[in-house]
Amino acid sequence: MSQAKKAKTGGTKVAVVTTTIYVPKCLDDYFANAVTYGHSDTLFVVTGDTKTPAEAKSFCAEASARHGVNCVFMDVEDQKAYMSKVHFFFCYPICISCVCSTLSLTRTYHGVASSDEM
Repeated sequence: MSQAKKAKTGGTKVAVVTTTIYVPKCLDDYFANAVTYGHSDTLFVVTGDTKTPAEAKSFCAEASARHGVNCVFMDVEDQKAYMSKVHFFFCYPICISCVCSTLSLTRTYHGVASSDEM
């Protein structure tokens, strides 16, 4: 982030978090828009569902690479692995995608935006 942009925004980090049961082709336009308007440092987090086709993960990887943005796709197994690190997962009947998305966004605001750490 440029110094001028940091001064203007206060250094705020931005993440777009969504869940999908389809191949999220609309993200291609979101990625392009982010780059066009100087927000290529935006983190995109996509959490899949049991109905989400397997090709959604490769689509996100290819589209984000094409546009030069960071997109983390978490299928159900990724979400379970991520949530196993947070010990309250099996205590409550909750939506895995909702919690993973919320935790990913929270971690992003605290400076953990690497897909390797999610």
